[in-house]
Amino acid sequence: MRNDSMRVMRATVILVLLCATVFAQGFPWEIFQPRTLQEVIAITTKAVRPDDHMFLAQNQLESRVEVEFTGKSRPISKGRKSFIEIWFGMLRTKQKHLVELYDREYLYKEGEVEYWLPTQRPITKYFEKELKPGDKVDLYLISTGAYRTDTDIDCVLLVEEFQKKTAQENADAFAAVPITLREKLKSRLAEFVEYHRTNQWNKVYDLLGEQGKNAVEGGLPRDEFLTKKLYSPIRKFTPKSVTKIDDKWWMVFGCGTFDRGGPMESGLEAYLQDGDWYFSDIWSAPPCVDCMPKSCKH
Repeated sequence: MRNDSMRVMRATVILVLLCATVFAQGFPWEIFQPRTLQEVIAITTKAVRPDDHMFLAQNQLESRVEVEFTGKSRPISKGRKSFIEIWFGMLRTKQKHLVELYDREYLYKEGEVEYWLPTQRPITKYFEKELKPGDKVDLYLISTGAYRTDTDIDCVLLVEEFQKKTAQENADAFAAVPITLREKLKSRLAEFVEYHRTNQWNKVYDLLGEQGKNAVEGGLPRDEFLTKKLYSPIRKFTPKSVTKIDDKWWMVFGCGTFDRGGPMESGLEAYLQDGDWYFSDIWSAPPCVDCMPKSCKH
C-alpha cells in the first residue's frame, strides 16, 4: 500500500492538470464519471469535424473506466507526443512542463478490445508493486482530443490515476439473478437511472412497475406523477447487491447520489413484468427507522 504522503504528492501534480476545480484534499475522484473506453472514444471522435486535422478538447470528459491491466508498455508514439505538446501549448500554457510526464503508453483491455493509453509517469512506478497482468483496475482518465492519421482518427486519452478493484468489487452485484435475465436487468436499470439524471420524467414513469403504482392509493396516473414531482432527484446509482423476494420481485441495493448531499446507501425494487424489467422509485436506505442513511462510495 502506498503511503499517504506519496499519494498527496501525486494528487498535487494531477490537480494542476485538472485545474478547473480546486479541491481541498486529495485526488478529485468524484468528478470522474463512469463510462467505457468505447464511449469516451466515440464521444471524442464525434467531435472531430470532417474538415478538421485535429480537435483540441476543452471539456476533458473526466471518466472512470474499468479495464484489465496487461503489464505491457511501450514508448509513446511520435504522433501522440506531438498532439499532447500542442494541447498543452494551446490550452494549458502554464502547465507545459507536464508534457514530460507522458513518455510511455500502457496496454489495457476492455473486454476483448485492446487500448494503448498514455499513462502519467508518477503513477506507473506503482504498477509493479500493486498490479499483475489480468488484474481489474479503474482508470481515471481525461480526453485531450483527437487527430487524423493517414488511415484513421486517433483519440488521445491521458491516464491520471488508478485504483485496483478488490475481490468484492470484482464480484457481480447481479450474480443472484438468473443469467438469462441478468443483462437485461442491468441495461434497463442503467436506462432508468440515466432518465433520472437527465430529467426525462416521462421516460422514468414508463419504467415504473405496476406493482409500485398500485401501492399508491387510487393508483398513480402519469399526470399526477409529473405534476406532484413524485420522483427521486437521483443523479447516480451504483448497484452493490440484488436480493430475490420471489420470481418476479427483487430488491436492488447500492450507492446513490441525490441532488443534495453526498453518496448514500440507496435501493429500489425491480419487477419482472411481461418479460421485461420495471422499477419502483429509488430511495435512500437507512439501517433503521430512526437512523440517518449511511454514506457510501460508488
